[in-house]
Amino acid sequence: MIRSALFSPRAVAVLFLASVSLRAEVRLPALFSDHMVLQSHAAASIWGWADSGEKVTVSIAGQTQTATAGTDGKWSVKLAPLTASSPETLTVTGRNTLTVHDVLVGEVWLCSGQSNMGISVGRTIGGEAAAAEANYPQIRVFLVGQAGSLEPRDTLSGKWEVCSPSVAARSSAVAFYFARGLFRELKTPIGIIHSAVGGTPIENWISREAIDTLPGYQKRVDARLALMRSQDEDAKKFPAERDRWEEANGVKPPPDQGLAKGWAKPDFDDRDWKTIALPAKWADSMGVKQGGVFWLRKEVTLPESAAGKPINLLLNYMHEQYDTTWFNGVEVGHTGDQPPYFYLGARSYLVPGKLVKAGRNVIAVRVVAANPRADLMGRGARGDYNLPVDQKLVGNHWRCQIESLLPPLSAVALKSRPWVNNAALFDTPVVLFNAMIHPLIPYGLRGVVWYQGESNTSHPADYGRLLPLMIEDWRHRWAQQSLPFYFVQIANFGDHPKDPNQPSGWATVREAQAKTVQTEPHTGMAVIIDADDGENMHPRNKLPVGERLTRLALARTYGRSIEDTGPTFDTMKVEGDHVRVHFLRADGLTSKGGAPKWFAIAGEDHKFAWAEARIEGDSVVLSSSSVPHPIAARYCWADNPAGCNLYNATGLPAAPFRTDDWP
Repeated sequence: MIRSALFSPRAVAVLFLASVSLRAEVRLPALFSDHMVLQSHAAASIWGWADSGEKVTVSIAGQTQTATAGTDGKWSVKLAPLTASSPETLTVTGRNTLTVHDVLVGEVWLCSGQSNMGISVGRTIGGEAAAAEANYPQIRVFLVGQAGSLEPRDTLSGKWEVCSPSVAARSSAVAFYFARGLFRELKTPIGIIHSAVGGTPIENWISREAIDTLPGYQKRVDARLALMRSQDEDAKKFPAERDRWEEANGVKPPPDQGLAKGWAKPDFDDRDWKTIALPAKWADSMGVKQGGVFWLRKEVTLPESAAGKPINLLLNYMHEQYDTTWFNGVEVGHTGDQPPYFYLGARSYLVPGKLVKAGRNVIAVRVVAANPRADLMGRGARGDYNLPVDQKLVGNHWRCQIESLLPPLSAVALKSRPWVNNAALFDTPVVLFNAMIHPLIPYGLRGVVWYQGESNTSHPADYGRLLPLMIEDWRHRWAQQSLPFYFVQIANFGDHPKDPNQPSGWATVREAQAKTVQTEPHTGMAVIIDADDGENMHPRNKLPVGERLTRLALARTYGRSIEDTGPTFDTMKVEGDHVRVHFLRADGLTSKGGAPKWFAIAGEDHKFAWAEARIEGDSVVLSSSSVPHPIAARYCWADNPAGCNLYNATGLPAAPFRTDDWP
């Protein structure tokens, strides 16, 4: 009898093995990996994926739990509370076995926010020395890979790393100093989950369900998400539309003439070029009434420490134009003709270390702008050297020359320019919650540290609703209604105000942060209004930030008897032609460097004037000859009230405040 090869024993065996290999193996999220830290004295959730109906066993520290994967392939177990111990091994067994080594049990904190949370130890004042001694094997760091998603995700990228000098140098400075402070005091393992993205507003970190509860937000979020979903298709259509518009109006970018003249070369003599200050517009700076091709050149002097090291050259936003940029005569990038930004986009070019010299370096930029009202560089220009050096080295004064002019554009032509769908994923509400917070839930946490707010200063009105909403949202999703939430009040930034009546988005956000502490239990705020001179949106002195957050956690979460905040406004009393402002937490109330600064008072006309101030016990007495009948007071109410100098005996600064609620 001849049997078909299809049914031979060998063939059946091959088919059986193939079917087994196609079945899903037990999988774990990236969070459950070697060197992880589990939260002590709390039920720890462990979860992952397997075949539907597959039985999964989880073992660690003498206990074993089992689960069965659901129809969606997900499984989870909850371990009985663990106590800090020597390194453990986590074993997960289904059809296959996964082993996670060197697992510690200790205190786990989620550190999140925008760029000030993200800046690494190595780029801060004293950071190199701090990193060099950072041999802390019981401190572990998990860096969440930056990502955004229009829908909630279950997975993310990242891995746990043991704190060493090299790991510390590239870790969040705020998170590192916070973790180090806790470890030194608690003598227990510390796990830091770092999930932050620079330049992001708070709306991006809140779930869709939560943000939809705010009046007006549902339509805004729908519109923004629709833009993101249509972006790929819009980008495909745009180049042809742009080319047709440029051809029709005679403003297609012309061939490069300046390059042939040597304008990009570092040894070119540009002394007869005009010097202009940025930010500015073409018409204002070069005296033209039409668009054209313009060149910018700038000499930059770099220290020896920068030689041979890469530079992230930030030219920031240019509006309605193309650019090409050279560093020491070598092209380092061009922007304006790539999706999704095309005309509009932040210019950020990585300069290879081999081009960077100590001493004189030259930056050259060729810009093509059809619209004469286009911004040269709408937010200035700077160099982020990835080094602890002065970031103002680039400066905002440049040499400028016209290569050629383009035909004038009528208002009708400008209006007909093709629309660019340049919506940015990281500027979209809910996407960071979806991709960088949702996959963390319900990993066991002791608390959250939050440093964000700068990106909401241009639209600060809603921050007072958004911050409490995010706190409540995260607590609900972690099923921890008392989850500690400690955040950093944003620092000072911008020009020093000459007029105390100047409106301030930064002060408004600070006020919203301060009020959140008053209304939301188990919260605290680290005040850093004294941390910088206000000329850098990213204050480089991160040590006091981390130390003040550590104080909050030690006092409010771990029960240490220490002062955790500076003088806090309590009451104001009018006493004739002056007012008395009383503070809590004001033991040893003092002002550094002379009398208290940055106080202002106002009368019935709501016009503020700078006030003379003197300390009396736990109060500050204010007066001004311009305000004979004061009814309101403010302290450090400005974008950049550099030099705020009111402290208590612990050396913690007073938080900015106002006694009025005037628009």
